[in-house]
Amino acid sequence: MRTRLRQVHVDGRLYAWRATINRAGGGRSIRVRAWGEQDGCALQADLLARTAGPGDGAYPDAADVRALIEHGLRHGWAPDVRGGTFVLSAAEHAERLRLPAFELTDLA
Repeated sequence: MRTRLRQVHVDGRLYAWRATINRAGGGRSIRVRAWGEQDGCALQADLLARTAGPGDGAYPDAADVRALIEHGLRHGWAPDVRGGTFVLSAAEHAERLRLPAFELTDLA
């Protein structure tokens, strides 16, 4: 299955992003990855829908991804650095990052 790449502008810069649904242990999480340059450091966050339930169709939109990118930039993500992944883990970032429909998880 092919994953669709999307784009979002943050502070005048274009970022590509994708979100993939993961199913494990009867649960459903969404992994979001964003990057500024194709070979630059990626930003990664695993999300759970706040209203999770069977067949939940929650999926992040551009506003959610913009919030993840802005938070990552404020907390050390350097998208211009070549290679690597900057992970927004729940253990380190959940208290400071609030998304209306999602919460960070370390379960994925």
